[in-house]
Amino acid sequence: RESLAQDLQLGRIAGLDRAVVNAVQQCATFGIGSLTSALVTNLQQLPLHHPSTSSLQESPERLNDLNQRLRSRLDVVLQPQGWESVLKKNGVEVSRKRIRGLYEGGEKFYCVKAEGVVAAPPSVLFEILRDSKRVDEYNAECAGTVDLARAGAESKLMWACSKTYFPFKPRDFVTRVHASQQPDGSYLIMSESPEEYVPAPQPGTFIRTKVLLSGSIMRPVQGDPSRTHFTTVGHINPGGAADTPLGAQLANKICIHGPVSFVRRLELAAQKSPSAQAAAR
Repeated sequence: RESLAQDLQLGRIAGLDRAVVNAVQQCATFGIGSLTSALVTNLQQLPLHHPSTSSLQESPERLNDLNQRLRSRLDVVLQPQGWESVLKKNGVEVSRKRIRGLYEGGEKFYCVKAEGVVAAPPSVLFEILRDSKRVDEYNAECAGTVDLARAGAESKLMWACSKTYFPFKPRDFVTRVHASQQPDGSYLIMSESPEEYVPAPQPGTFIRTKVLLSGSIMRPVQGDPSRTHFTTVGHINPGGAADTPLGAQLANKICIHGPVSFVRRLELAAQKSPSAQAAAR
C-alpha cells in the first residue's frame, strides 16, 4: 500500500493524479451492475478465470429487487439538489456533489456527474459500454478486464484494472453489473462493488478501488434519435494514497477532468462502430 508521505517525498503527485483520473474513467467505463452479495458467495465456488458464459444460481425476483435498490439510490443521487457545476469543456458539463447517509463510505470523496450530447444513437453507446471486450476502443488506460460470472442476460460480476504508472501501483476493482433497456426507450447501466472481497483473477499487485455507485443513462435527443443525451455518474474510493485526508483532497480536485475525455472518446468509438455506420446509411 502506498504511503502519501513517500509519494510527496518522491515528488510524484502527478502520478497520483493520473492514477486517480484513470480510476474515475474506468468507473464510468465499467459502471454497469448490481448482482447480489449472495451471488458473490456463489462465485467463490467457481474458478476466477471461469468463462463469461458462467451462470450463477439466483432467482430473478431476488436480482430484480437488488437492481431496483441500486436504481433507487441512483435516482436519489441524480436529484438536482446539491450539485455544483465545476467544469464545462468540449460540450460536457461536469458537476460534483457530497453524498451523505445514502450508503456507507461516500462522505470522503465527491460524487461526480458528467452530461453532454453525443453524436451517436443510444443503442450504439449501450452496445459498446456493456461489452467489456470493447473497452480498448475508447479507453487506452485500461490494462485488462475479465467477466467473472453471469446471472441471466443482463447481470454479471466483472473485474478491471489500470495500467501501472511508476512508482504507483495499478488500480483494480470488481463490480456487480446490470445493464438494461428501460420502458421509455432509454438505456441504463449501473454498478457497485460487492461488500465481499473478490481476488483479482490475474497476477499483479493492485490497489483495490471501491465503486460506491456508478451509472450511465442514455436517452435519445428529442427530435433527433441519432444523437444521445448522455449522463454518467461515478462515486468511488480510489484506495491507496488517495484514501487519506490529503489524498482525498487531491482526488476530489483531480477527478473532475477524466469524464470529459471519457465522453468524447466514447463518442468517437460509437461513430466508428459498424452499427452506427449502418444506421447512418
